[in-house]
Amino acid sequence: MASFVDELHKQRDLLEQMARERTADDATITVQISKFEAPQAELDKSRILMDYKISRVLTDDQNKKLQAYWERQRAADWAARCAADGRGRGRGPFPRLP
Repeated sequence: MASFVDELHKQRDLLEQMARERTADDATITVQISKFEAPQAELDKSRILMDYKISRVLTDDQNKKLQAYWERQRAADWAARCAADGRGRGRGPFPRLP
């Protein structure tokens, strides 16, 4: 998992650098976008699978509480993104990671 995160950060940094410099042609930036999205997709798959496995070992009551927690988290995350730039679109043209 750490290698996915490291690769994601590396590819994100390269993509952000290209965007700042504004010298790459469309084909080059498209390739870099793909390189950024691949490890992101792997992380998303791992997270979704982990969430599913967790839900299968919880009781119905525990699962309902967990779902309610995640809904509150999503609402708070959305509110924070909206407050960050006033538009609800995050802090810039590319996703920022923790």
